Amino acid sequence: MAYLLTGEGDPSMSDQHRAVLTENRRSLRQFMNPRDGLLDRLVSSRVFTDRDRNSVLSKPQEEFEEMTDETVAILVRKSDSAFDKFVNSLNETGQNHVAYLLTGVGPQPMSDQHSELLLGKIRELCKFVDVENGLHDQLVSCKVFSLVDARRIRSVPDDNVMAKKLVSSLLQKRDDAFHDFVEAMNCTGQEHAAYILTGEGDCRPLKDELRNMLLSRQRCVVVQMIDSKYSGFISALMSRGVFSSYDEQRVVSVRPDTSYDRNEIILDMVARKSQTAFFNFISASKDTGQAHVVVILIGVEVLMKIKALFDFNAGSKNIVNFPNDDSKSLHYMHEMFECNGTVVKKN
Repeated sequence: MAYLLTGEGDPSMSDQHRAVLTENRRSLRQFMNPRDGLLDRLVSSRVFTDRDRNSVLSKPQEEFEEMTDETVAILVRKSDSAFDKFVNSLNETGQNHVAYLLTGVGPQPMSDQHSELLLGKIRELCKFVDVENGLHDQLVSCKVFSLVDARRIRSVPDDNVMAKKLVSSLLQKRDDAFHDFVEAMNCTGQEHAAYILTGEGDCRPLKDELRNMLLSRQRCVVVQMIDSKYSGFISALMSRGVFSSYDEQRVVSVRPDTSYDRNEIILDMVARKSQTAFFNFISASKDTGQAHVVVILIGVEVLMKIKALFDFNAGSKNIVNFPNDDSKSLHYMHEMFECNGTVVKKN
């Protein structure tokens, strides 16, 4: 303002910079996060005053669009040098993909192709992505998410809501964060969740029919029947690759430490895993003397059919033929029968 009166000092925002900010307002609303250290950086570089900062923060904390609109509205009233300081602040707070929108330099924001894929698969991802199984730590370590992101995503106790927050936050990130997300899932034993996005690999998410066995049908009975404290069940789940060390800690640290509370968590976690993990959960139950739990879950008729096939001419090496309509089930059966000397062929 002083420059307008005296011609001295820093001139007001140039028409070029003002146009760049206003023309990219829609994209800025989609990708910019004012709270993630950006406002503090703008205050420390004397672009914003404390009053400006408070004006932005007065908007609903989860409404980044309104906060972004207020940030841009304040910024265009500043001096021309504020534009470059704003770009520097974006780069310094891990939002260089947002700076790209203004300068054309740096990594690009999430592409429409990846955004549409994430949004189209968000329902399935929320069912199977396990944020607390090392995934979020991996994404923080590769700088996809900040510590502020971590606190916001982990601020809810519900696993589905937490997964939805993670995917929603991912939509605001740089485009190569999509590949980092897939790689992080593969590195944390969640290949079945990565399959939802890529369609690649042999590890498939648990079918709805089997999930319902764990989450609804006979659940009240099962949680009271499983012995997860004294039978070695947790160790059996770990040795079969169903549970990770993260999973073990989440189960043994539950309070109150009752079998019922443990078993609730166990069923919820298995329901977020793969087909193979479910079959290995069944095997772990049988290995620890809890075949009665398996009967409650999948029914005695199914067990009797499997047993009848398995016992057929049990004294010799037999050939058992199955139609190839569920590769994961067949793979599990193949392994189980071969361990007992039975040859399995697929039609």
